[in-house]
Amino acid sequence: MTNRAELVDKLSFNNGWTGSTTIMLFGKEQLTKLVFDSASEQEPVTDQQVDAYNWFEINQEAFLKTGLEKVEAYTQQIKEDIVPYLTGGQKLGDLSTLLKLVSVNILSDGTLAILFDNAWDENGIAILRQNDEITVGPQFIIW
Repeated sequence: MTNRAELVDKLSFNNGWTGSTTIMLFGKEQLTKLVFDSASEQEPVTDQQVDAYNWFEINQEAFLKTGLEKVEAYTQQIKEDIVPYLTGGQKLGDLSTLLKLVSVNILSDGTLAILFDNAWDENGIAILRQNDEITVGPQFIIW
């Protein structure tokens, strides 16, 4: 487990405490932005954020598996909205062709979100873990 000091040493302030992390997604390691929500440099990373980060490090595989299953169900529910935007090699049912990883965000209350861009919604899509519940929707669900 990472303690606060070790974590903060890897971060810099840029509209929140930011760094990078590697996650296994669609069968390959992907480097992505890691963001700890904060209003100013004087606002430290919270205990809840450190706990959420450590939870994610330990449970990343299961979280992403469940989250991506929910994304798949969500895309099937809104497929009529998605199909007109598919281009090239994009296929409904193949999330690796539909989603582009943007970041892992951890809000001050410990809410965890994985953000993706996509072609069909300017708001992108998010997998959100809040109070041990995982939900999926447009990125703005994290706010």
